[in-house]
Parts: sequence; structure tokens; C-alpha cells
Amino acid sequence: MGESALSAPPAVPVPMRSSHATTVETSEVDELVAAVRGLTVDYTRTSRGIGPCWAVSLAMDNVDITRGGMGFDASLTTQIPEDAYLFAVVHSAPQGTRWNDLPLTREQMLMVPPSCAVVGTEPQGVEETLFVVRGDALDQHAADLGIRLPKGTAPVVVRRHVGELAQAADGLLGSRGAADHSRVQAFVLDALALAVQVGSPHGSVAKRGLSSSRIVRRCLESLDGPDRWNPSVSLLCRVAMCSESRVRSAFVEVTGVPPTRYFQRRMLNESRRRLADADPDEQTVASIAGDLGVIEFGRFAGRYRHLFGEPPSATLGRRGRPRSR
Repeated sequence: MGESALSAPPAVPVPMRSSHATTVETSEVDELVAAVRGLTVDYTRTSRGIGPCWAVSLAMDNVDITRGGMGFDASLTTQIPEDAYLFAVVHSAPQGTRWNDLPLTREQMLMVPPSCAVVGTEPQGVEETLFVVRGDALDQHAADLGIRLPKGTAPVVVRRHVGELAQAADGLLGSRGAADHSRVQAFVLDALALAVQVGSPHGSVAKRGLSSSRIVRRCLESLDGPDRWNPSVSLLCRVAMCSESRVRSAFVEVTGVPPTRYFQRRMLNESRRRLADADPDEQTVASIAGDLGVIEFGRFAGRYRHLFGEPPSATLGRRGRPRSR
């Protein structure tokens, strides 16, 4: 195999470093093999390459995840366990990347069913995320959603929900603790089932199968940072994997109000709690509101007064004030 013209893949990205994930940067085949969670992969190096391989991996109850990049050309063979599925999300794939005679291309996913053997090539510059999923867990999630999974013995190319799955993997691999694993793991199982469902190439089964409560729960559990308090509707649609109208109807059914108003009220209630607990010598109304993603402070103050009957400044530091007799 000829040398790849691509530059070497980077070292492990800083955002993916985590005390709960295993990080490896190596030019040794045996170390790379050991870094792949949930599989026994036989890599045969076919060129020197110009850079090390890297991998970040994490083992959980129902899903093992490895994200990595190749620093040299290699061939691979592996046998998928009889009780597991393999999903490979491709982020970068130089010409010549093939699994079981299927060319791998960027932004696609390959589903490999249980007991299937994989034979292929991975040139320098390949970057992918591997999900090894317990078969009974995926089957149960599919049944809960009313989804029929493909039944066959050959790999299947998938292009749906690839971005959402990659984002979920990055979130797990970069998490600081195990507390987030269960909710993101459930999201991964849902997304995999929805991505490979049979008979609904445009997701109508997903829309029918996801209950309103599950859509709302997914939106609430999948948001972090300022987005947790002030998400855009487009972001909610991405994390719920539903249309804007379906997300809106789910929130109205479950919370009684559309998503924009729900998150606005949720943010205002959280701001009131933080304002009351704050030390006025160290924090201001603007700093607390800014931490919650507020950009238009005048509008925020008006909504706050309308909901609570006082300006935010009147609430600031309230719990630390001495009570009047």
C-alpha cells in the first residue's frame, strides 16, 4: 500500500481529555489494539506513516466507545461478538478506506451486525468513532420506540444522525464524571436505533415512536452550560431529533407552554434562586444573568419584574441580609 498524502492526525484533542476515559497516543500496533474498547481488533501495519495513532476510549454498561485516528496505514480484521453491534462513525476517510469492500466516506456510519467478520483497510488519516453496543440493550430501545432494526449478516451504510452521535460521543469521552453517562448512553442507544430503522428513511417512525415526555426529557437532559437555560429551537430539534413542530407540540403537551416560554421561565426561576443566594459584594445582577446566557439585560429585567413583582436588584443577596424585627 502506498503512503498516504495526508498529514498525520493530531494528538488527542484537549476537549476529549477526561479522568474517566482512557487516552492513548502510540505508534505501536499492540497498544492501539488494546485501546479499542469492546472489540479484539487485529491490525497489521502496512507502512511507517508519519505520525502516531491516537485513541480515547470509555467502557460503560451497554455501550463501549472509542474515538481515534490512524497515524500509519494498516489492514484490519475483527470478529464482532455474537451479542453486540458495531457502529463506526467516520469523521475523516482518505481514499482507500474500505471495510468488507465498502468504501468508507466522511460523515457516514457503518453498522456491523452481531457475529459479522470485518476485513478492511485503514490508511493514515482515518478518524472514526466506534460504538460497540450490547445487542439486547439496542433491541430493547428499538422495541420501546416501535422501531424495526435491520436483520442481516452484512454491514449497512447509514447517513442519518451521524452528527448527533459524534457529538454525544465527544460529550461522554470528555465528561468529568460518571453521573452524565446514563443519560447520554440512553441518547446514544435511541439515536443508533433511529439511524438504522427499517422502512422509514426520513424518520417518520421516529416522530411516531417518541412520546412527548421522552422528547421533553431528552431536551432537558442533553443540554449543558448556558444552553441549558436558553437553548435555541434549532438546538432543541437537533438533540431531540424531531421537527420544530413536533418539539413544540411535545412541550405544550407536557409543560403546558411552548419550549421558548418554558425555558424562559425556567431561566428566570433559576436566576431568582442565584440572586437571592449571591453575595452583592462579589456578584452583580449582570454577572449572574450572563452566566445563564442572558444577552439582552433590559428585556431580562422586564420579564423578571413581570413574573416576580420586583426588579432583579431587589432580590440580590436577599438570603444573606439580616432579618428585620
